[in-house]
Amino acid sequence: MIIQTGFKTPEERQAEEEKEFITMWRKLTTQQKIIMKRLMIRLINKQAAPPTEANIYNL
Repeated sequence: MIIQTGFKTPEERQAEEEKEFITMWRKLTTQQKIIMKRLMIRLINKQAAPPTEANIYNL
């Protein structure tokens, strides 16, 4: 018997966030996607030193 507590595991939470992101991404226009990619590249560059080509092109 499974008792539902309302709490989600980190994996379930991450899967839900990824699903929400994909849904949101599909609704963006091309111009908005370009802006988002630039923002993500900046974020990656701040976190990873030095940035690699793989980091940028995997977006």
